Amino acid sequence: VDAIKAQEKLTKFLFKATSNGNIFACNGDQYFARPGPSLLMGTIIMALCAYQHEPDVIRAIHNLPFVPESVPGYEKVVFPNTTNTDTRSNSSSIPDIEDTLLQETSSDNNN
Repeated sequence: VDAIKAQEKLTKFLFKATSNGNIFACNGDQYFARPGPSLLMGTIIMALCAYQHEPDVIRAIHNLPFVPESVPGYEKVVFPNTTNTDTRSNSSSIPDIEDTLLQETSSDNNN
């Protein structure tokens, strides 16, 4: 029962994050799992993602002496607006990468 509740909460959180455009991708092994300068860059990346809608905070982060002018290693992920059409479930779903690739391939073949 706890696992089901946790899954429901995670699904709601991910759906909200996807709907709001708050999904980012980066190399976790490079920026979060290793100590040293790359861990500092991972912290900078997290701050830039977390405060993306706060221009004053973003400006302050970029003004720090150890932050490079261009921060590499992360990118915003944009998901298409889709909902689950499975009649067995009333909840919306988030497409996974395979769904996205299949949609792109399908639209390419139709053109």
